[in-house]
Amino acid sequence: MSAPAPNRLNTVVNVAILATILMLLFGPMGPLGRWYIGFRAMSEHRALVESSWGDLISQASIITNEPPPSDTVAMFTDYQCPFCRSVEPALEQAVAGGLAIALLHLPLDRLHPRAREAASAAVCAEEHGVFQHVHHGLMSTDEWMDEGMWENFFHQVGAPDVQALVACLESEQASSRVTASITLANRLGIRGTPTFVTKEGIETGVDGLGSILAQVGTSSRH
Repeated sequence: MSAPAPNRLNTVVNVAILATILMLLFGPMGPLGRWYIGFRAMSEHRALVESSWGDLISQASIITNEPPPSDTVAMFTDYQCPFCRSVEPALEQAVAGGLAIALLHLPLDRLHPRAREAASAAVCAEEHGVFQHVHHGLMSTDEWMDEGMWENFFHQVGAPDVQALVACLESEQASSRVTASITLANRLGIRGTPTFVTKEGIETGVDGLGSILAQVGTSSRH
């Protein structure tokens, strides 16, 4: 009459063991649980980038070459960031090979006190049709980092209307566009530079450039 008791005990033990195994696998610290959390976060991040892609392109300064590019990578940069400056030759080579860079600004004010003003200078340069010259000068020279050197800098890069650029640099319009770029970076959870964005995801840092360049060709078409 009491023979079934061991079977019931075995069933309870087996269920407890199975529940423990499932918890270890699928719990927040388990391998499958961590995979699922990472997969879900990646999917949510990708959806956020997808919904923001139009803003990324419309607010950016486009660096491109002829013929028209086949792929576009958005990049948040800081002109005083040594890592941003170090990847510039690789980016120039990628642009020459058919990539377009949608350049946006994320000046890290605490680290780089002149970066925000440099971003405004780049915005003004685009409005006056000399963006690529000014961008290259900002990335390749240091003199502009000295206080009050903008007029000399614009002369050095061959800007045709230096006074108009200086006036633009002091305007609210240039500052507001840089602020809009920073707001967009914050929306995407971007905190550092350089940061590269395609519709497949976001990569930050020098090492992220290689990953991003490997992605293009299958994503980010516009």
